[in-house]
Amino acid sequence: MMDDDATRMSKIRQNIDHDFTKWSDIKHVQNSLECGLSPGKVTENSSNQLIRKRKLHSSYCNSKEFKKKKLDKKRLARNENNVLEIREGDTYKTEIDMLCQNMQETDVISNPLIIEELNQVQNIQPSIPCVYFDLETTSLSLNCDIVQISAVNDMNVFDQYITPSSGISKYASEVTGLSICNNILCYNGRKVNSCSPQQGLQNFIIWLQETIPEKCMLIGHNAKIFDAPRLVLCLQKFQLYSSFEEKVLGFIDTLHFFRNQYPELKSHKQEVLVSTFFYSAHNASADVQMLKELVEFTKCSITELSPYSFTTTSCALCLKQSMVSKARLFTLKPLTERSLISTAMAKRYPIMVWIYFNCNWLKGEIRTMVLD
Repeated sequence: MMDDDATRMSKIRQNIDHDFTKWSDIKHVQNSLECGLSPGKVTENSSNQLIRKRKLHSSYCNSKEFKKKKLDKKRLARNENNVLEIREGDTYKTEIDMLCQNMQETDVISNPLIIEELNQVQNIQPSIPCVYFDLETTSLSLNCDIVQISAVNDMNVFDQYITPSSGISKYASEVTGLSICNNILCYNGRKVNSCSPQQGLQNFIIWLQETIPEKCMLIGHNAKIFDAPRLVLCLQKFQLYSSFEEKVLGFIDTLHFFRNQYPELKSHKQEVLVSTFFYSAHNASADVQMLKELVEFTKCSITELSPYSFTTTSCALCLKQSMVSKARLFTLKPLTERSLISTAMAKRYPIMVWIYFNCNWLKGEIRTMVLD
């Protein structure tokens, strides 16, 4: 053989029963023999093994078993394509324009998602009351339940335990020390006085109204990402958001403030910032006291904290956008799972609408799914 192309050589080996050798291999052996270098037994054995493997593979490819498996794979692939066509709807079916001449056009599609941003609270007066607050929850998810609300304003302290409607995750229980035993909320194994979620939120709003006569600012550590969205979502769930918005002007996130004030620190978690204290448990009532002392230690004014503030209204709008994005992400899950589009694109993309139009082979059934 004069051609050294590997692809052609492999095809020839599949179609020809007897053995053959490339010309370049023959020349290589001749040169080796002239130089006194002959192939060793290891080389010959490996070569014979490869030849036997090729023969076995060739015979297997020509067997009925192999051909049957090949047909089964094609049948499975065809069935998967049929399932996808049914799941995606009629408009995704192969040659649908030839099958259904009376197909209507899909004209229902949502508008592109407008990205909401947190708006900074403008013109914060130095005399505005500030309330330090912290939440403990059943988990880290957005739709978790609040199990404790703590707040402090000057000498006024609010601390309310709440019996959650769902169980507390193992991680949250290890961090907070809160657990559910026989439908009773316990802290470090001891029963605590708790109330229903709606009553606990109402008590918090009443405490704000009675303690502070005017609008106030809520200050929390990592409030932008964690505390504020979950508090607003729970308030909306029990139709208490309007009363809360009348009392609270906005939030201030001290995490970003400390990041700018102390960039040399590797971590800006609250427990790291108060590492000089003995910090045995993660409890909301202890956290707000520590946060108050941390902010007072920096001797910063409310004006210096204002760049890290955001309004209650903008927080609610961003929360609504987040919920819509999750709904859109669910409708586009088949595309994100196959990496056809990114998750970021799916969150902003218009919601997919599947409309099953009136077709003979669908027995005139019309089904519309619109997620908005």
